[in-house]
Order: sequence, then structure tokens, then C-alpha cells
Amino acid sequence: MQSIMKTLLAFSVITLIAGCSSHYVVATKEGQVLLTKGKPQVDESTGLMIFTDEDGHKHAIDNNDISQVVER
Repeated sequence: MQSIMKTLLAFSVITLIAGCSSHYVVATKEGQVLLTKGKPQVDESTGLMIFTDEDGHKHAIDNNDISQVVER
């Protein structure tokens, strides 16, 4: 009985952690589509949207060049 409870607890924790990591699609006005790992952040002092793509590369794009950001 305890092993079943431990298994269910582990599964619940893994599911919760996986559900918390959101990915976004960033579309630029030029038609470029970028897939992010995590929510993009806007640096108010520079006006740049900063995010990490799915390959782990950091990007900084002028917020005026972004047409849409959608959570997927």
C-alpha cells in the first residue's frame, strides 16, 4: 500500500512540475515565428522582449517588432 502511495505522489509531483513550465510562441511583424522556453519578459528600460528559445539560446527583440505572443 505504501509503495502505491509513493508512486502516486511521485507521479503527481512530476505532473505538477511539467504543468508549470509554460512555452510561448512569439511572432514578429516580419513573419518570423519563435518558440520560447518559459514566459518572455519585457525590459522596460530598453523596450526589448527577452526570452530563451527551445534550444537554449537567448534572444532580445525590440518589443515594437513583436506582433503577437501566444501561450501554447
